Amino acid sequence: MMILMPYVAYERETGIYLNTDKTIGFAWKCQLRVSSGDETDEARKLLPFFDLPEGSVLQFMLYADPEYLLVVSVKLVVDEKIEISEALDIRERVFNALKNLELHPKPQTPQDFINFMSKIFTGAKTKHAYNDEKPIKKQCIPSNTKMELNWNELKFNQRILNCLIPRRVPEDIEKNTVKELIKNFFNFPNTPGRLNTSFLYAINIVFENKSPGPETEISKKIQKFAPGLNPQIPARNENKLYLNALPIFWIISKFAPEAINNLAKAKLLFGLSGITAHEEKELLTPLFIASLPFGVYNQQNSFKSIDRGFVLNREVALEFLPLHIKNSQLFIQEKKYADAIKNSDSV
Repeated sequence: MMILMPYVAYERETGIYLNTDKTIGFAWKCQLRVSSGDETDEARKLLPFFDLPEGSVLQFMLYADPEYLLVVSVKLVVDEKIEISEALDIRERVFNALKNLELHPKPQTPQDFINFMSKIFTGAKTKHAYNDEKPIKKQCIPSNTKMELNWNELKFNQRILNCLIPRRVPEDIEKNTVKELIKNFFNFPNTPGRLNTSFLYAINIVFENKSPGPETEISKKIQKFAPGLNPQIPARNENKLYLNALPIFWIISKFAPEAINNLAKAKLLFGLSGITAHEEKELLTPLFIASLPFGVYNQQNSFKSIDRGFVLNREVALEFLPLHIKNSQLFIQEKKYADAIKNSDSV
């Protein structure tokens, strides 16, 4: 597991993380906003996120156990196309965008980073201070962590992690439907019949071949006879910007029966929103790495080889970003969700 992590070092002066795959990254810890139910100006504030260089990866990662920890990261390929000065300009633009969204961003320090990693692997912060003379990845996994990397689940000590990947998102899906799906997952504490468990959700947006471009003959035929059948080739609209997206959802349980029940509830939530979710049983380790900041490898077609992402237009991709949490007065959900998940408790 550790050998797959890209983290090497951190430059305090610039806030740059240096990675093994010849990339750099920036990361911020943020606070979820309390939803008012009316985020009409949100799309405009999010636009700076979608003006990143080709090959970049933007990730919003939310970890709930039971507190919410939102980490936003940007991964950049630094070569003859991107100078360090441009990377620092991108850092400022993304920081200001997060600030305008009232997410209260703060730079994710290496100590924050290894604390966060330790919580994922063990459920508790690390007892060790960050050592800048050791590679960061060698400080992420506590030495007493017992790991089992099985074909159908990951186990870290007594924590069972199961993975769900959205495999089909209709191009005409309503924005509010996706937003409510995300909110329903996130608002689990003390909510009867809901997904009352810890989880990790990451949405990776890979900036590669961003323009719609011409459709191939095969994609036209697929869309003619079965619109939305292939998530890799959606029906294109020349006036929209399309992006590669990889949303990954990890359910964290303590016992096997609990894991089975949690998976059933999560699949039902996806299905009620018109999104087909697939329980991953093949690429768990690389997908887990891809769920962590800077964990998507986008060189030499490695991202495409995972073959779990799909293409979304920018407007729909915006709706997959975890930005909000409802306050205690807004925990009453739509009746169709409450009734359906209540019935699933018997699964």
